[in-house]
Amino acid sequence: MVTIGKALSGKARRKKIRDRNKRFIIKYKKISSCVDCSTKKRLQFHHTRDKKYAVSEMVFKGKSLSALKEEIRKCVVVCKKCHIARHLLPDCYTANKGEIL
Repeated sequence: MVTIGKALSGKARRKKIRDRNKRFIIKYKKISSCVDCSTKKRLQFHHTRDKKYAVSEMVFKGKSLSALKEEIRKCVVVCKKCHIARHLLPDCYTANKGEIL
């Protein structure tokens, strides 16, 4: 295997992966809106099923982009206010949609 230039150390490689993941999340949120109230401000990921990791934890730990995307598929995008409401009043929301019963 031929390597051109200096190989990245483990710490530098993880930082590069974290930065890539952060850029992906920023772009994803930029084209998203809250499924409950349609705002585009202060967006977060709310797991609707099979939570393995928090998305922010995956970004910080430098998990692979494919693993990050797989975890995001288990989520809906909600604003901070609606995310808090979902946790305080979980029975008021349907399983797959942000519709209030």
